[in-house]
Amino acid sequence: MLSDLNIYGTEYREFARTIEKIPVSSKIYTQLDENRQKLDKVYVHKHKPENVLLSKEVKLNNSNLLFFNAFIDTTEIILDHIAEDHVEGVLLSEICRQASIASINLCMEYSKVFVLLEDKKVFNKFIRRDKDIIIKVFSMGEVKGTGFCVLNILQEGNLCVKATLRGYNFETKEEYIHG
Repeated sequence: MLSDLNIYGTEYREFARTIEKIPVSSKIYTQLDENRQKLDKVYVHKHKPENVLLSKEVKLNNSNLLFFNAFIDTTEIILDHIAEDHVEGVLLSEICRQASIASINLCMEYSKVFVLLEDKKVFNKFIRRDKDIIIKVFSMGEVKGTGFCVLNILQEGNLCVKATLRGYNFETKEEYIHG
């Protein structure tokens, strides 16, 4: 079914609604709980490992559906005011960006250059700083061409943020610049 999805139209929006209905099983929660090691920086296009905001992935069988723990400590984003109780939107946006890039890199051939074309987020609920943050993400696309990621940020089983990111994969930076 997923291989027949037309990613050039607006069907990805329907899939974004569908992913919300896919539950996180107790097995996935257990694997995530045991998995606190950070993802390798190459998968999220970072230079410094301390700026990676995701754990190593938990993959649902042989699919493009991945789960991550999210972290909120980074040296690259300096906030003038840090909220005591909730995670700031700028950090959540970076978590979404990293989850999208990671899912593309882990589910498809390594993405050399991914150019973001559309980024839409809906914030449903505050995400607390003192509770675990889970990312559920699905990506689909071409090694060279259009692709998309839909993701949910969950906390204590509640959908807090839903996001859709669409973009274009290029083989080289030169192709993107001069293409």
